Amino acid sequence: MLGATDKNGAHRFTRVASDSAVAELSTSSRRELDPRLFYDLFSPAQRDGCFWGCFNVLVGKAEKLLGAARLDEHATTRLTHGVTIKEL
Repeated sequence: MLGATDKNGAHRFTRVASDSAVAELSTSSRRELDPRLFYDLFSPAQRDGCFWGCFNVLVGKAEKLLGAARLDEHATTRLTHGVTIKEL
């Protein structure tokens, strides 16, 4: 199925079904902005709560820098639950 996707993201088919299973192709996109570039777009006077609210810390990389114990002292945990139902 992935081989039936061209470089522009167009798909020749997105679903294949059999008696016992269904395979569906999904695509997602994500924009990224370099943190240093974003930081440099604002003067120190503009770096208020709204500015800092734009940042997320990558926990895996932060744990490598801080260590697991130190990270756990300051991190919060948020649980997300989801349910997927596929008709066969």
